[in-house]
Amino acid sequence: MAWRIEHRRDTAADWVTKNPILLPGEIGVEIDTNKFKIGDGVQSWTTLHYFIDETGVGALIAQAVIDGVQGPAGESSYQLAVDGGFVGTQAEWLASLVGPKGDQGDPGTPGAPGSPGAPGTDGQSAYEIAMSDGFSGTESEWLASLVGPAGADGADYTGPTITVATTAPSGPAVGDVWIDTSS
Repeated sequence: MAWRIEHRRDTAADWVTKNPILLPGEIGVEIDTNKFKIGDGVQSWTTLHYFIDETGVGALIAQAVIDGVQGPAGESSYQLAVDGGFVGTQAEWLASLVGPKGDQGDPGTPGAPGSPGAPGTDGQSAYEIAMSDGFSGTESEWLASLVGPAGADGADYTGPTITVATTAPSGPAVGDVWIDTSS
């Protein structure tokens, strides 16, 4: 016994006119185009998509424009701002984009120590500095100029005497001090 399966079939025009809802999995064939749709039990004929086999998918891909067509140039963001109501020059608009200064951030981590610098050049001696400041003379004369004049002789000391000894001084005066180092 041979089995035979028949699907619903009609012309493309009649399918559109009748616009039936096919049961889930039910196949409806257009007998004049050999196209078919598979029902879902919800959508009517005109809202269902045609079944496409591998050959049909390949044909659609071949017909597709892969790169597309270049569209028209759009407006600049300044022009969009003007269109949106901004009044002013482009420079004023750019300046308006800068917000207030933000809070200071946390300090960063310390960097690695740097490498030692090159040795410095020797500085001038004090005598050379004196020469550049206007001193004219030899280094010996300059050194001599650093010593001030001798002061006047002072008077002899007549105050109390401090004696450091193991025995007391003979005839001490009032106010003299003796420091005994005998022990």
